[in-house]
Amino acid sequence: MDTEIKLGATVEDVSLLLSVLDFTKFLELRNVTVVLLMYRCGLRIGTIVRMKGQQVDFVYQRLQLDEEVMKNHKGSILPVDEQMLYLLQGIGK
Repeated sequence: MDTEIKLGATVEDVSLLLSVLDFTKFLELRNVTVVLLMYRCGLRIGTIVRMKGQQVDFVYQRLQLDEEVMKNHKGSILPVDEQMLYLLQGIGK
């Protein structure tokens, strides 16, 4: 293969990025949430931007993404942990 394989972010990369953000400021809390959605769930930035609040299922701890927000136009259900739900709830207010 002639195509170079791109390496993903490491835990250290994400930790370093998060360490410089101030979680008490709304915009930086939003950025933390976006970074973690990208890293933990593998979501693209465009998908995150198109997400709606009702696509976060707090009861079953998952994201229910419909075909309108996904690049491949196929719905997806992704599990999220309590920390991610807490962050999503915090930026949704």
